[in-house]
Amino acid sequence: MADYSPAIKAQVISDFALGASKSSIARKYGIPRTTVIDWLSSTEPPVPTVTDNDLRAELGRLVGEFLVTGFTAAIAVHRLIADESYLRSASPTEVVALYRSVTARVLDVAEAVVRGESEDGDRLPLLASGVGAEG
Repeated sequence: MADYSPAIKAQVISDFALGASKSSIARKYGIPRTTVIDWLSSTEPPVPTVTDNDLRAELGRLVGEFLVTGFTAAIAVHRLIADESYLRSASPTEVVALYRSVTARVLDVAEAVVRGESEDGDRLPLLASGVGAEG
């Protein structure tokens, strides 16, 4: 069996939890369907799935809110880091920690939203509820 990164495994589990089928996940990541099944069946606790459309819509709204708030915070951090007086008073470790604490998480979620459309054009259910969709 091929070795897959923990990030790929996490994305597979996340996609399944958001309602994607095992077959579409296997196609999306180019891994055997049996590997997807093995990962999902060996996950403790079991992977919850979002099947309630109202809950799915609420999750979509929350992800959208997180992204707006997160990008607003990231912009504020970038402005602070551009302030020369702040840079003179802060340690390099503090600057890096501040940047990473906000930016990395927001970009991870934004990238997941962008990846929400599979190669075969199927939208992940979370995105179908409006997050990441043009409107």
